[in-house]
Amino acid sequence: TGGTLFLDEIGDISPKTQVALLRVLQDKTFQRVGGTTTRRADVRVICATHRDLTQMVQHGSFREDLYYRLCGVTLQVPSLRARIGDLAELSNIILRRAADEQGLPRRSLSAAALALLKKHHWPGNVRELENVLRALALFCETPVIEVADVYKHASALVTHVTPKAASEAAAERAMAAAPISSVRVLVDADSAYQRLRGSALSLPEMKKKMEIDCLRCALEDTKGNISKAAKILGMKRPRVSQLVHQHGLKVGGAR
Repeated sequence: TGGTLFLDEIGDISPKTQVALLRVLQDKTFQRVGGTTTRRADVRVICATHRDLTQMVQHGSFREDLYYRLCGVTLQVPSLRARIGDLAELSNIILRRAADEQGLPRRSLSAAALALLKKHHWPGNVRELENVLRALALFCETPVIEVADVYKHASALVTHVTPKAASEAAAERAMAAAPISSVRVLVDADSAYQRLRGSALSLPEMKKKMEIDCLRCALEDTKGNISKAAKILGMKRPRVSQLVHQHGLKVGGAR
């Protein structure tokens, strides 16, 4: 009979199976498991592997004659890591498919969550991405998947973040777990920086202005509670109190 036979992970088959497969390809005959009748099969064979078969042939772990029987046209499929620019489109397709198949609301990745996923090595390629996104589609409770959701429902990614991105990922993880007040301080400080861009202020003056803005926001969020403001800012209470006095900031409420 004709048709196409797809053999996945061909580089992982045992020496015994290699011999059997070679015989099938040469003679175009086979016997079913447990059967005694010889059958003919003239099929197109497509194989896939993540291994380097030429290297395996050199090391003697893959039969050379079988290799040349299989090696007609070779297509090199780049890993997900090598085509990370496709991750956004792939993610949208996978999330949409997961929602339709499981009867779930359709979800999307926030820009920050997508950036975090792009920093992952993806040793499992698209299959790993699909498993991660299906878990996120199932467990997330909001339409948009945020960084916090990735760390909560796909924590295995943390162990495979690229070394170069480790510090950045740690910062994003801290941001995801931070209280709303501290996030607001950082956002407002960034806004202050954007307003100061192109101004005549020097770097020290800019730094002082941003410091005052951050202190003011932290104090507003904590209703003047210096201890809580210090915790948000990651500073010691005496130092925050000193800066408040130094910049002449008004503090209301409990301290």
